[in-house]
Order: sequence, then structure tokens, then C-alpha cells
Amino acid sequence: MKRVIIIFLLICWCLAPVNAQAVRFSNLNGQEFSYQELMSAPKTVFLAWAVWCVYCRRELERITKQCEFFEDVEVYFINVGDKKSAVKKFVDSRGYKDCIREKIILDRDLFIAKKFNITGI
Repeated sequence: MKRVIIIFLLICWCLAPVNAQAVRFSNLNGQEFSYQELMSAPKTVFLAWAVWCVYCRRELERITKQCEFFEDVEVYFINVGDKKSAVKKFVDSRGYKDCIREKIILDRDLFIAKKFNITGI
């Protein structure tokens, strides 16, 4: 009976919703953001990507050629699950400008991916 209770409590703990305000993200420059801060703009676009994803890398190349995006739209490049060192190495090898580097958000714990039901890249 004790095992059943412990397993039940463990499952409840794992499935408990995470407070979005408590989750913090950082960009490559070390600046931290909360989920609420990322979503505070009236129009926000999240582009999920990973270092190992060939298609993602091609899209990043096309999108990041210029630092100007749409007016009144916040664009964030959400890296899904990669280590900061791998992302930094990739970004350095591509020579992305600072205006792009500061928009790359590291989602190491896959919070945003789970929040938006991203199951594959």
C-alpha cells in the first residue's frame, strides 16, 4: 500500500503545473527573461530550432540575414534543448549579428516546447 501511495504522489508531483512566472530563460549574452516577459509584447513569434536540425539551420540562415523583422512584432529564436556551449559554437561559426544573438533564447528544460506542444523539429 505504501508503494502505491508513493507512486501516486510521485506521479502527481511530476504532472503538477509549473508556474510560468517562476521559469527563467537566458540568451547567449547571459541576459535572463521570464516566460511572462517573453510573452508581454502584443505580437510575439517563437521560432523553435535545434543545432542538429538541418532544416532549422537553413531557416535561420534565411531569416537572420537582416536584423529587421516585422514592425511591432517580437521575434525570438527558441533553441530547444541544446547546451549553451553548442548553441554559442554554432552561432559563432555562422557569424550572427548581436541583434540576432540577443533574440536566441535557450530553452534547455523544454518548457516552451511543452507549453506549445512542439513534439518534433
